[in-house]
Amino acid sequence: MKSWRGWRVILAICYTLIVVYFSLIDLKPLETNPLGEYFIEIHIVGEGFIIHLIAYFFMGYLWRSSGLSFVRSFLTCFLTGFMIELAQSFTSTRIFSLFDNLANGLGSLLGIILHLYINYYRTGFGKIRRLII
Repeated sequence: MKSWRGWRVILAICYTLIVVYFSLIDLKPLETNPLGEYFIEIHIVGEGFIIHLIAYFFMGYLWRSSGLSFVRSFLTCFLTGFMIELAQSFTSTRIFSLFDNLANGLGSLLGIILHLYINYYRTGFGKIRRLII
């Protein structure tokens, strides 16, 4: 499936750019709900953590499926998240958060591990070392 590798890289880059965009824009206009009087708002404790976890889960999975090694996939996701958090400290509507960095790292790690788990059953245990390194 070498022909799909190029498309997987493009998909990983596009997804990363989407995450960067939505991480840096002002979300206040999106939070206003014109139908708020008709619907009950549900607030989940730690919803930011869950959103970061899910976003970086898919990012980790996509970067790992693009052909990067375990370590390079993790570093790509983690450093992207860290740079986004640094950039947020220069905006007027966002702040730098180590808690978000933790969610980013954990999410990307889980996505990469899922990819390894799926490939473990495709390739067998003998090739798992090659998949990690």
